[in-house]
Amino acid sequence: MNANHIRLLAIFTMLIDHIGIFIFPQYFFLRVIGRLSFPLFAWLIVNGAEYTKNKKKYLIRIGAMALVSQAPYLLAFKLTDPEFNGWNIFLTLFLGLATVLFFKKTPNHFIRYFSALALSFAAIVFNAS
Repeated sequence: MNANHIRLLAIFTMLIDHIGIFIFPQYFFLRVIGRLSFPLFAWLIVNGAEYTKNKKKYLIRIGAMALVSQAPYLLAFKLTDPEFNGWNIFLTLFLGLATVLFFKKTPNHFIRYFSALALSFAAIVFNAS
């Protein structure tokens, strides 16, 4: 199984999750299947950080996707929960990628762990999914 197969599997399980949220909320097992998508996408992000030619462009693309997809994300989830107020999964992936890239670039262990804590705190503050 290569990265493209894993990407397709992640997309398919995410689709099942979204069908479970919006069309069939009474079927919890669809959400359980959908929960497999995040670890797959996280693995793809780390794999991409390892093999991409331009790490800065990769980080910018993930950040741009977080910004562009935020409005549709909020619109969709406000339909099911008017009180919903959170960021889409791309912010979490962006912060994770930033942490991985910072870890690889910085030799100082204290700064590495401090940055991981700071980016984790940022995810909490921004209510990242």
